[in-house]
Amino acid sequence: MGSITSRENYLSTSPHSAIFSLFLFSSYSQLFPFSHKSVIELKIHPPVGTSLWSTCGHLIKKYVISIGKHSLDIQFLFFVYFNPSESRFLSCVSIRRIFFSTEGLKGEILVTENKEFLDLRAILIMVALTMLWGFNYTAVKYSNQGLAPVFTSTVRSIIASICGVIYCVRKKERLFHTDIMLFHGFMVGLLFGLEFACIYVGLIYTDATRSIIFVNTSPFIVAIGAHFLLKGDRLTVAKTAGLVLAFTGVFIVFGGKPTTAKPTMFLGDLLQLLAAFFWGATTLYIKRFMAGKVQPIHTFLYQLIFSIPVLMLISLIREPKWIISLNPTVLLSLFYQSVIVAFISFLVWFKLIHTYSVSRLSSFTFFGPIFGVVFGTIFLGEEFTFSLMIGLPMVCLGIFLVNWRKAMPGE
Repeated sequence: MGSITSRENYLSTSPHSAIFSLFLFSSYSQLFPFSHKSVIELKIHPPVGTSLWSTCGHLIKKYVISIGKHSLDIQFLFFVYFNPSESRFLSCVSIRRIFFSTEGLKGEILVTENKEFLDLRAILIMVALTMLWGFNYTAVKYSNQGLAPVFTSTVRSIIASICGVIYCVRKKERLFHTDIMLFHGFMVGLLFGLEFACIYVGLIYTDATRSIIFVNTSPFIVAIGAHFLLKGDRLTVAKTAGLVLAFTGVFIVFGGKPTTAKPTMFLGDLLQLLAAFFWGATTLYIKRFMAGKVQPIHTFLYQLIFSIPVLMLISLIREPKWIISLNPTVLLSLFYQSVIVAFISFLVWFKLIHTYSVSRLSSFTFFGPIFGVVFGTIFLGEEFTFSLMIGLPMVCLGIFLVNWRKAMPGE
C-alpha cells in the first residue's frame, strides 16, 4: 500500500433536518469503497417537540449539525490509500471525537469501526475464546458431580445476568425495551433456556467429547433455516458442501460409541442434537426479528434473564434434589461457567463483532469442537474413538465452509 495523504472534501447544503443530515453524511460516505467503515447511530429520547432543522457545514475535518441551540460536532479525518497493484484509490474516514450538546433533548452518539480483515489481536482472541468454550463442556461434567444439571444452568444464568446488569448500569445502557422487542427478547430467552437444559441434562448421559461436536452442528441448522427464512442468505456451493461433510461426520460420530458406553448414551446424544436445533433457532429468530434493532448487549441479557424462569421450571419438575455435594472443584466449575464463559467471553465476543467482520470471526468457531475433544480426553479421560478421529475433522471443515464467504468491497 502506498503513502497516505489527507484530502479535503467540501459539502455545503441548505437547511435540512438533523436526521436527514446524518443520512446525507452516510450516503456520501457510501460513494467510496472504504477499507474501514465507521458506523454512526444517533439515539434521541423524548422530548422531541422542536423542529429539527439544521445547517451542514463543510466536510473537511469537522462535521457540525446545528439544531437551534443544539449542536452535534463530529471531528474526523479523511485518508486516501493508493493501491499500486490495482492502480486505484481507496478513501477512508476515521471518526476521532463526537460531541453532542443540547437543551431539552437528550441523545448519545455511538461510533464503531468495522474492519474487513482480522488482525493478529483478533485471531489470538478468537482462539482463546474457542478454548474457553471448548473447556466449558468439561466444566459442566465437573459441576454435574455435585449439582443438579438444570439447576446449575439456572444459577449460571442468574450470576451472568447480575454481571450483565451491573455492566449496563455502569455503561448507562437501558436494561429493557418497552415495545415489541421485549416480547422478542422473551422468545429468545425461552429458546436459550431450552438449549442449555438439553446440554446440561445430555451431559449426564454422554461424553463431553461427543457433546461439543453435536452441539456445534448449530451453524448447519442456521444455514438451512436462513435459506428459507432470511432474505439474501441462500445456500451456496460451499455451504452445501459443508452441510454434506458435517452430516457425514455427525453420522460417523453418532454410530461409533466408546467401549465404556452405556445404552443411555443414545439419549444424551439426541439431547445435544436437540440443543443444536434450539441454538440455531435462537440465531435465526434474532436475525429475523432483532438484528439491527437492539444492541447486542440487550440480546445477550434477554437470553440470560428470560432463560431463568424456563430453566427453574424444568428444574422444579425433574430435579427433586438440587445440591448433592459441594467441593472446591464444583464451585470453581460453576464460577467458570457463569462468570468466565457466560459473561466475560460473550461480552468480548460482542465487542469483536462490533469491530470485525462477523463472517470471518465465525470461521474460527471450528476450533471449538477440536478444543472440546482435546480437553475431554485429557481432563476427563474420555476415549478418543476411531469415529471421533474421522468425524471431528469433517464437522470442523463443514463449520468452516458454512461460515466462510468472500468479503465484499467495503464490508
